[in-house]
Amino acid sequence: MYKSLQVSLIPVERRGEAFFTDPLWAVDLNASIEQRGGMHLICPVREPTDSGLTKIDPRAGITSIEDLEDGKLRQLLEHSDILEIPGNFGWTTSSVSRRALRYSKKYGKVSVLGISSNRAKTSIMNAARSSILAQVKARLRALDIRLTQIFLARNCSGVRVVGKGLVSLVEGHATSLLVETASWVSKKNFEIERPREHEPPRVSLISRLEPMKGVDIGVRAAAKMLRGGEKIELRIAGDGPDRHRLEALVGDLEISESVHFLGWLSYPNDYFSLMRDTDVVALTNLNDEQPRLIFDAISRGAIPICPNTNAYSGIGLAPELLYKQGDVDSLHDALQKAISMSADAKQDLRDSLASMADSYTIEEMHLRRDEWYKSLLKRT
Repeated sequence: MYKSLQVSLIPVERRGEAFFTDPLWAVDLNASIEQRGGMHLICPVREPTDSGLTKIDPRAGITSIEDLEDGKLRQLLEHSDILEIPGNFGWTTSSVSRRALRYSKKYGKVSVLGISSNRAKTSIMNAARSSILAQVKARLRALDIRLTQIFLARNCSGVRVVGKGLVSLVEGHATSLLVETASWVSKKNFEIERPREHEPPRVSLISRLEPMKGVDIGVRAAAKMLRGGEKIELRIAGDGPDRHRLEALVGDLEISESVHFLGWLSYPNDYFSLMRDTDVVALTNLNDEQPRLIFDAISRGAIPICPNTNAYSGIGLAPELLYKQGDVDSLHDALQKAISMSADAKQDLRDSLASMADSYTIEEMHLRRDEWYKSLLKRT
C-alpha cells in the first residue's frame, strides 16, 4: 500500500475531531481513501457552518493550506510515495502545488497532475457576451491556466484527465497519461426499473447555469418540441449567472407553463430523486470534459442524450443517444426519438445502458487509477 499526499483547493470544515466537505467531492475523496487505506490532504480549512456537508473518512490526515510552512511540506513529502496536484488553475493559484512539486522532485517522489475540466476554454466561453475588457481578461486568464498546465504536466511523473476530450491539453507534454471516465455511482445503487412512464414525458437539464453549459440549447429544443404539438415537461435544476437570461428566454418562447426552474438540489437525496422522476436527461455542455452526470442518470433509469464528442462517443453510447454539439435541431430530433419509444423499448435501452455502465462505476474508476499509480511507482 502506498501513501499519497494530495493538494486541493476545495475547502473543508473542522468540527471537533472530524472534517467535512462538499458532498460531491466527498464521494470521490472517500472512495479514494477506501481504495488506498488512507491519504493526507493539504487544503483550505474553514470555520464550521450550518451548510449540509459530508464527513470525510477519518483515515485522511488534513493540513491547512494557509498554515503550510516549508518544513511541514517537506516532512509530509518525505513520508509520502505519491504527490497529487490539481491542474485547473493559473500560476499564482497553483503556488502551493508548484512548491510541493519542486520538493517531490528533490526527494524522488512520484507526482501526478489531475485535470478534470477545460477551465481555459470555459473562461473564454463564459465571457463571450460580456464587454470587450471582460473578454480580454478572460483570454489572459485562459492563457495563464494553459501555460501553468503545460509547465506542471512537463514536470510531473504523469497526468490524468477526465475524458478523451481533455487529452489535447497535455498531449506532447505528459510523460505518462491516464484518461479516466468520471463516474461517482456504485453498482449497488443502480435503480433502473421504472414502475410507470410519465405523462407528459419529463426532460431534465441539470447543471450550473452559465453560458458554457449550453442550457439555452436545451430550452430551444424543448420549445421546438412544444410548438410541434409534443407534450413534455422541462425541468431545469441548478443556478448561476445565466438564470435570469434563461428565464427571460423561456418567457420569450412562450413555454413558461411547461418549464420549471428548480434551483440547486441537495446531493445526494434531492438530486437522485429528480433522476428517478425524470425520463430523459439532456446534457448540453459546450466544453470538452465528460461530466459524471451521464452515469448518475443511467444509474437511476433516466435516458441520457449527449453531444457527439469524444467524451461521450468514446464510452460506447448508442448513436441514437448522441446529437451534434450545440445544435438545437439535432438535439430536438434526439429528444423526439427518445420520448417516442415504447415503454418496452425504453426499458430495454435502460438495461443496455446499465450493462454498459457496469464498467464505469466509481469503484472501477479508482481501481484503474490505483493500478496506474502503482505502475508509476515501479518506474522510480
